[in-house]
Amino acid sequence: MSSRAQSLTISSSLAAPPESVWPHITSTDGINEELWPLHMSGPDEGLKREYGKLGRPLYVSVLSLLSVMPIDVHELTLQELEAGEGFHEDSRSLLEKRWVHKRSVRPFEGGSIVVDELEFEPRIFPQLVARIVRKVFERRHAVLRRKFGKLRVDHGWSRERAEAAREQAEPATVATLRVAKGLA
Repeated sequence: MSSRAQSLTISSSLAAPPESVWPHITSTDGINEELWPLHMSGPDEGLKREYGKLGRPLYVSVLSLLSVMPIDVHELTLQELEAGEGFHEDSRSLLEKRWVHKRSVRPFEGGSIVVDELEFEPRIFPQLVARIVRKVFERRHAVLRRKFGKLRVDHGWSRERAEAAREQAEPATVATLRVAKGLA
């Protein structure tokens, strides 16, 4: 990883099954609901394998503030897409030399866990961009928890059972952040 490279992992336990969460987290409307006040252009259908071959750019998206002021132009490339389970995006943009975003949703204790893993390399102001990305993803997960409800895996459990559940659901069951470079 270069000196500009950053990483972030955030996860949320949701009180909805993966089959309810998946359509939201892969639709353009759902993505934009999470991103607001940012807006990302894209096909109305969201992320679909049929758009093109994996490993090749699928489309170019404009990231804007309040759907008015362009901030970035993003060339979206999916490396993997498993319907109902997750995706691995390896893209680039004007602001990011490299943007790797892995998002998964999996069943857990009557609900699901959504995990976002990011590795990115800002072209300018790496610490500032890393803080902004962290805030954006904290907000995205807050939107998910508000929309689907937060799964309370610890409620009524012994400490040992709660710890076992957390280990089973690695990397985490509640919104947690791990930042590799200077953001803790």
